[in-house]
Amino acid sequence: MTVTITELFRYPVKSMLGESLTWAHLSATGIPGDRCWALKDEQRGDFSVGKRFATTMSLSAVLCAEPDAANLSPEVHITLPNSTVAGSLDASANEVLSTAIGAPVSIWPLLSKEQPDHYFDAYPILLLSEASLAALSMANDNSQFDLRRFRPNILVNTPEAGFVEDQWVGRKARLGHAILQFEIACPRCIMTTHGFDNLPKDPKIMRALVQKNAGNLGIYANVIQNGRVDKGDVLEFLD
Repeated sequence: MTVTITELFRYPVKSMLGESLTWAHLSATGIPGDRCWALKDEQRGDFSVGKRFATTMSLSAVLCAEPDAANLSPEVHITLPNSTVAGSLDASANEVLSTAIGAPVSIWPLLSKEQPDHYFDAYPILLLSEASLAALSMANDNSQFDLRRFRPNILVNTPEAGFVEDQWVGRKARLGHAILQFEIACPRCIMTTHGFDNLPKDPKIMRALVQKNAGNLGIYANVIQNGRVDKGDVLEFLD
């Protein structure tokens, strides 16, 4: 079975649209720059803005520089639906973002005094197969199972059909120069049903996930050997 990387992504701001990459360095903390900023809900005091405000997912974030040990969260430029661009370091950033989202928010960097840990929901890497997306589309062709709804770091092509990555839980694999430990299937939530950009709100997305795969899609992984991965690299199981 040949499993090949077809896309690589990082999401500089949690819950926003992100960047397509040709290569990435994987480490125990994931892809540098992935979820290195997040919006704080000033009314609730947490960082789960995307779950409550679908507009967040219509905003697109791009890093202005590559992260390094001295600066884990370089400035990020955020493009709003009206094409306005806000910089994370702009004095007006919180005001502009609050207006765009329709709620009071502020933007915070990774490992700030407000957030002494990473912004990942569970594990640093999320891998998804094209086969899983195809299986959902075949089950319900009235819904758009668009990749943007599911926000993987790594998209792979496999010769097998169905939810193939579910079978990898507990296994190790080499991908490029990195080694991954596949941990658990990724449980999905209401965020997948939000309408954003040109995608409509669609509760049937979550219903299909529950009916066809117990509400899961994709697989979480830890990085147990750091290394570079490129689009086109092949996944090699080590067990």
